[in-house]
Amino acid sequence: MRGSLKRKTDHLQKLFLSLVVAGVCLLAGCASSDVSVHVKNVGTVPLEKIEVTYPGGSFGIAKLEPGKSFHYTLKPTGAGTMDVSWPQKDGKPLKNAGPKLDKDFSGTVLFEIAPDRFTFYTDARKK
Repeated sequence: MRGSLKRKTDHLQKLFLSLVVAGVCLLAGCASSDVSVHVKNVGTVPLEKIEVTYPGGSFGIAKLEPGKSFHYTLKPTGAGTMDVSWPQKDGKPLKNAGPKLDKDFSGTVLFEIAPDRFTFYTDARKK
């Protein structure tokens, strides 16, 4: 019986400590500054070789079918503009400027792309 009581006490102490640490992080602003990026093909043909650059990195999408989306989470490491590019029918890349980001930004960015269309929406802000 003593062993069972000790295990319960140890468990409650660990739970209490975890809650205290979580509370301190919330009060201190320890939330992650991630930006959730969604790239959606709103056209009628597949898009290939899509490249997204952002302050501190980039990612690529080999192929995005019509109506489909691709999701990526990033952490900006500096200030700058996001860019999205993909090759056109003639093979030349079409580069489009997106929103500005900074290292403490968090939120969401949505790119809607098609061979003849580029729009973006964002709520990414400095936290």
